[in-house]
Parts: sequence; C-alpha cells; structure tokens
Amino acid sequence: MEHLFVYGSLRPDDDSGEAWTASFCSQTSAVGKGRASGFALYHDTYATAVHTGDADNAVVGVVLKLTPSLLEEADRIEEYPELYTRTVSYVALEEGGEALAWIYIRRRADVPDTAKLIPSGDWMLRERSAQ
Repeated sequence: MEHLFVYGSLRPDDDSGEAWTASFCSQTSAVGKGRASGFALYHDTYATAVHTGDADNAVVGVVLKLTPSLLEEADRIEEYPELYTRTVSYVALEEGGEALAWIYIRRRADVPDTAKLIPSGDWMLRERSAQ
C-alpha cells in the first residue's frame, strides 16, 4: 500500500499547531485532496474518523505518498494499534480519479461521548473554541 489518507492534524494544511504536523509532512508529498465516503468525522481532542458504511457520510482530507518508515511514524503519532485501527479504502481525489489508501479509524463505541460530529467531514471546518 503506497498511500495514506490523512484528515486531521497530519494534514499538510492543518492549522492546529501540533508539533508533529510539519515534521511528518516534510517527509512526504501530497497526491491530492480527497473524500473518503462511508466515514463520519468527530472532534474531541483530535479528529476521529468512524466507518459508517453510509455513502452520504464522507471525510475530507489529503492523500499522501507513503513509505514504510512514514507509516511507522504515522502509527506512532496515531497510537496504532492502541488508540486507532487502520482500514483500506478508496478515496475520491478532488482532481479526478481515486487512490487506495490506509485510513486511521476508531469504532464508534470508542469515541468519547464529548466528541462532536463535524457535519462537513472536514477538519479544517471544525468548530473552534475562542482563544
């Protein structure tokens, strides 16, 4: 598998200020923006995708070119397999076509009750607390 779909703080355009974002993204290149259908996006402390199987739900993110060492780094950041699991799904690319990519997900039962659904599925459009 040579692609990773990132939808939260691993996105190259993430603005959450997480220390790992710039370091992680400097090691890869973006294939393009995309949408993973059949997933819902929640926000508690971090972004969390949940597989719903419902084609009306989608998560927006970026497909990255992946290397084995980059996957190991992503696993460390995402606390895989303790916190997240991974699945493989097709992601529709904004520029056309699709990419088969790893996606970090959680079971809905593992998402905190305090998590808020991001209806747009786009981490960049999440509700933010006043600073």
